[in-house]
Amino acid sequence: MKEPQPELRALRQAAGVDRPRPPGPSGAQGDASQRQPVWMRLKDLLHGHRPDQRLPRLQRPAPGAVRLKPSPPFDKYGSTDGFGADTAPSDAGYAAVLYAQGQLGIPYLWGGDGPAEGGFDCSGLTRAAYLAAGIDLPRTAQTQYEAGPMVPPREPPQAGDLLFYGTATNIHHVAIYIGNGQMITAPGRQKVVKIAPYRWKEDDYFGATRPGK
Repeated sequence: MKEPQPELRALRQAAGVDRPRPPGPSGAQGDASQRQPVWMRLKDLLHGHRPDQRLPRLQRPAPGAVRLKPSPPFDKYGSTDGFGADTAPSDAGYAAVLYAQGQLGIPYLWGGDGPAEGGFDCSGLTRAAYLAAGIDLPRTAQTQYEAGPMVPPREPPQAGDLLFYGTATNIHHVAIYIGNGQMITAPGRQKVVKIAPYRWKEDDYFGATRPGK
């Protein structure tokens, strides 16, 4: 028989393969590792567990112990604390957000109403999002703003609100609020639909509407 390599021989010896069995009557109790199959002893050794080591059992909690409750799942469209805190979106607003999320990465196209045309412009995206929610909005940012209803200026936006930039008579951009100070927007030429903060330094944010209210 070919002599095994030193590493394999050492492993076999450690597992008890090459050790002579201690004398004892047939059927006597003896070393547990000697009664264990060779392949199992080798596997236990490779994984750092010796067959003669007992694993600790799970302990029941002591009487009166406080059981911690799991944290609720994080909802990126749910409420947050502080500036821009959100209230629960309406069904239409939530559906519009989900639709807009599915358009991330689609190219901006001036006058575009969707992927079939090669992309969206800002108001094309918001109109398509609310069409998916069962609400038919006007086509342009200005007319969408005028369609209202307006969110009171001191009330923070909620997911699904439309965000407008410009002035009352010159709204030049619209996006959809998704919560946590973020919006989904079709920002301009040579760009794609993306998530971005809805406020930034020196912006001309004008207000928000809540379609379907």
